[in-house]
Amino acid sequence: MGIGITNPSNNLDGNGTIHSKEVKVDMTGWSDFVFGNEYHLPTLEQVEKHIAEKGHFREYSE
Repeated sequence: MGIGITNPSNNLDGNGTIHSKEVKVDMTGWSDFVFGNEYHLPTLEQVEKHIAEKGHFREYSE
């Protein structure tokens, strides 16, 4: 279903502002290893260098 969009590519795509009193998000089955003990948190200098080189923060790795 598309709201304000002609060709939606997901179950629900919207182009515009969404206003709601409540939103339910079900995170069951999603993994988040960022705060795991084995996760290496980069320094701000490493993040700055990565962004300068790659132009984004996605998929940060040393």
